[in-house]
Amino acid sequence: MKKILMMSVVASALLFAEGVVDRENINIMHDLEVATATIQKGFLYNNKAVVANGVKDMMKLSETIEAFEIHNNTKKDFDAKKYAIDEAKSIATLAETLLKQFEEGKKDESTRTYSTILNKCIACHRIIRKW
Repeated sequence: MKKILMMSVVASALLFAEGVVDRENINIMHDLEVATATIQKGFLYNNKAVVANGVKDMMKLSETIEAFEIHNNTKKDFDAKKYAIDEAKSIATLAETLLKQFEEGKKDESTRTYSTILNKCIACHRIIRKW
């Protein structure tokens, strides 16, 4: 039930967010949210295969961020697109690290890495999308 509510909130936010006009961008962000939820489900079920599937999807989708049309905000010395691309690469690297930690049985470390990934997602949305 909570997942359904969360997905509807995220979908609504994506649909009405400023700067998002491309349906493909919305679908990619939705799929990234699903990949994030899949990783979390893998943690809850203690299932390496589920975590691996979520990480694989997250890494694949992180590469698509370069295609997004991202406009700079009012700060002239800040390159919003470069920031988003760098964060996506960082998230992909962290996802790979998370999977390695989980496979090695370092569950506490992998959940901390997961939290870092979520914080990077939220920070990027706050900066780029003005949440």
